[in-house]
Amino acid sequence: MAPESLDFLYTDKSDVWSLGCILLDLMTTSMKTGAGIIELLEMIKADPLCLQRTLEEIRDKGGYTEELCQLLPRMLKTCAEERPSAT
Repeated sequence: MAPESLDFLYTDKSDVWSLGCILLDLMTTSMKTGAGIIELLEMIKADPLCLQRTLEEIRDKGGYTEELCQLLPRMLKTCAEERPSAT
């Protein structure tokens, strides 16, 4: 759930967050369990640097493109206005 959803706010940027969560899940599925991914998302909400460390790990082990690794942290910005639009 997007951070702003806790305040009962919902925009298209909330969908961008959700898509980022799905991408993160797909990218980390070989490295983390379901519970580990939920824990990771909670840590990302509290500490955005956690996402950077995770991306470095999956970039090294997963073989994902640099573009995808740059897009994901933008999608998971805790501030909805800082996230890219779906367009």
